Amino acid sequence: MFRTRDGEVALAPSQEQSYQRVLDALGLAELRADPRFATNDLRVRNRAAVNAAIEARLVTETTEYWIETLNAAGVPCGRVMGLPEVFADPQILDQEMVLQQEHPGHGTVKMLGFPIKFSEAPCVLRRPTPEIGADTDAILVDLGYSAAEITALRHAGVV
Repeated sequence: MFRTRDGEVALAPSQEQSYQRVLDALGLAELRADPRFATNDLRVRNRAAVNAAIEARLVTETTEYWIETLNAAGVPCGRVMGLPEVFADPQILDQEMVLQQEHPGHGTVKMLGFPIKFSEAPCVLRRPTPEIGADTDAILVDLGYSAAEITALRHAGVV
């Protein structure tokens, strides 16, 4: 994720072709001559420096500007959104990704559903997200622990 003038954009040019497109789109052709960034391996080793150079350019314009510019150059990227924005996003709503579920400790909660829809095998929410530790005993039993062993683990502070 990289800061822009008014938010953040996510991009990860891990392939050489993507990296070259990023440089072109951002007007950072001079980075091609920097030996620290000559290969993907070197860019990984010098990640802080290459990321700083990219972000220094990205903060000069808005997120929307960069998304349009990068997409036009064939660079996959996206705006980083907070949960309120995600739950109001037109594409998320159109894909019926926002689900509501009753949670015993929190009332009605909104959550994101599975991003892929299957006509023959729809994904459904069977139950709300459990509280931390709610399934510990069942998991330990599935792993072969006896009730006495689980009790001993609790007394020892392991679980």
